[in-house]
Amino acid sequence: MKFMTKKIVGLMLVMLIIISAGFAQKERVYISPNNDGVQDELIIPIKITDVRYIKEWSFIIEDDKGNIVRTIGNKEKRPEKLTFKSFWTQLISPKKGVVVPESVMWNGFLDSGELAQDGLYYYYLTASDDNDNVSKTTPLEVFVDNTPPEITLVQPKESDKIFGAGNKPTISISQKGSKEDLWTASLVDVSGYKVKTWTWENTSPTNIDWDGKNDLEVAVPEGVYSYSIGAIDKAGNKSKDARIDNIIYDAIPRSLNLLVNGSPFSPKTGEGRQLLSIVPSMSSSSGLLEWNIVVKNADNKVVKKWTGANEAPEPFDYDGLSSSSKVLEDGDYQIDFNASYNNGQSASILRKFTVDTTKPRASVRTSSEIFSPDGDGNLDTLTIFQTASKEKAWTGII
Repeated sequence: MKFMTKKIVGLMLVMLIIISAGFAQKERVYISPNNDGVQDELIIPIKITDVRYIKEWSFIIEDDKGNIVRTIGNKEKRPEKLTFKSFWTQLISPKKGVVVPESVMWNGFLDSGELAQDGLYYYYLTASDDNDNVSKTTPLEVFVDNTPPEITLVQPKESDKIFGAGNKPTISISQKGSKEDLWTASLVDVSGYKVKTWTWENTSPTNIDWDGKNDLEVAVPEGVYSYSIGAIDKAGNKSKDARIDNIIYDAIPRSLNLLVNGSPFSPKTGEGRQLLSIVPSMSSSSGLLEWNIVVKNADNKVVKKWTGANEAPEPFDYDGLSSSSKVLEDGDYQIDFNASYNNGQSASILRKFTVDTTKPRASVRTSSEIFSPDGDGNLDTLTIFQTASKEKAWTGII
């Protein structure tokens, strides 16, 4: 009988407490105890069972160096001074264990009252029964992260937000941010429909150039768009709002036309055509930055120039004077009409005209003063000799 009693007691001493503490997860847990309502605490469901009763349990947090920084738990209260009365009461009272809650929560604060710094921590649960049997769970990782993802988005100039053609086929978006699990950026139209997306995994976001095409590499409709970028880390921290509004995609082609009437003309001579009529027109003046109309001579040198901005030019008459107020020399000239637009597009058209201030010259003489076309073979014909300057047309009248 004595042998049997010792055997039973020995089995009780080596019996382990069974702890079920919601530790099914093996991956690292992330919390951000910043009171924003998102992943502020580490909450672990627990259940401790034993053939006897639990006299103490502890939920322990250690830093990455193995130092215990937070202890949460409950243990059996015993009288500091044991008297005969208290001993007898303790002896005859029914044995009860300490209360074990359904879950335990760590809000990121340490035993010192300070908030845990960002970094890796370990948590585990220990429990002991009235026979001093002790059980401990395997330490698991919890990462404290109160630092939100960082992003810096450079706001382009208003003029740089308009693009789509010519020397502005793309809009450049400059940005830099912290390395995160996932950054997501998108472009939406005025209705909020997402037309283009970018993602960066396990890295920082990089600069991008948008060419006005959607995710299917099809050009989007001309219009106004907005760009935004953001990230949410594993601890639930969200990056600050970063967006660019009023991005204008404009790929509508522009065209020019130029009518030049009155060529050739003879400026400042008082004879013939004195003015050249110039009629410029545009298919659209939307987004017009500037225009110029220049007159060039045969050597491609600019001799006269008109410029304007924002509004299309009106028809006007040209008096044939150069920029230095001199009458253009006779000859052929070229007139160029050019325009540039805020979407990067440019357009041009040219026409030609002629300046002729020299009067036509001609001289005429005949082979004789009289002739008799009577068929007798004597002076039947008259020969007319003439010389003249080269002109567009001559008319001879008898």
